[in-house]
Amino acid sequence: MSKENFLHVYPCCDVATPLKMSAKKFQETYNVETKFTIGMPYEIIPKIEANHEGDVFTCGAAYIMDEMEKSGLILRENRRVLGYRRSVILTQKDNPKKIKSLTDLTKKDIKIAVATMGSLKGVWDEICSKTGLTEKIQKNITLYADGCGELLGSIVRKKVDAAFGWNTHQVLHGKVVEAIELPKEIQVYRSTVIATTPFSKNKEIANKFIKFLISKEAKKIYKKCGWI
Repeated sequence: MSKENFLHVYPCCDVATPLKMSAKKFQETYNVETKFTIGMPYEIIPKIEANHEGDVFTCGAAYIMDEMEKSGLILRENRRVLGYRRSVILTQKDNPKKIKSLTDLTKKDIKIAVATMGSLKGVWDEICSKTGLTEKIQKNITLYADGCGELLGSIVRKKVDAAFGWNTHQVLHGKVVEAIELPKEIQVYRSTVIATTPFSKNKEIANKFIKFLISKEAKKIYKKCGWI
C-alpha cells in the first residue's frame, strides 16, 4: 500500500468502534489502508502535537475539538459532526441496587462514579443542576474516572453501583452494564466530532474519508452502535 493510499486516524476510546467499522467499508471502496491510534484525549493529543503527525482526529465532545482548534491541531474548515450520544445512568448488569431514577442516586448506600476527563467531563453536573440534586448526589460520588474506560471498569469490578454514561455504552457493552434512561428534560447530548489535522500528508483522502463518514452508509453504522 502506497503512502498516497494511507490514513493515520486518532480516535478517542469508544468513538473508535463505529469509526473502525466505517473505515473497513471505506477501505473496500477506495483501497485505502487505515492505521488507528486509540486512547484518551490526554494520551493522543500530545502525540499529535509533539510529532506533527496524523491525518484525522475524532472525539466525543465539542469542547475537546474546540481546544484542538484553538491550539491549531485540527482544521476548522472540515470539522464535522458524525452523531450524538445521550446521557444515561449506568449500573451493574441486572441492576442489583434496583436504581430506577436520578433520585435513587441520593440514597445513602449508593456509590457513584463520574468522569473528570473525556467526553463525559462535567455531564453529571449538567444533569443534576437541572433537578437541584447536585449536592445530594455529589455526597455519593466515590470515584472520579479519567474517562469511559475507567468508568465502565469501576462498574464491572463493582467498585461503584452507578455511573453517569452514554446510551452507546449499553449498546457496545451490554453484557456487563445496563442503562437507566433519564427524563428527556434533563438528558444531556454531546456530539461526536471529526476533522483533519494540518499535518496530514494525504488531505485529499482524509477529506474523502470524512465525507464518507457523513454519508447515509456510514450513518447506518453509527446508528447501529447507538449514535443518534
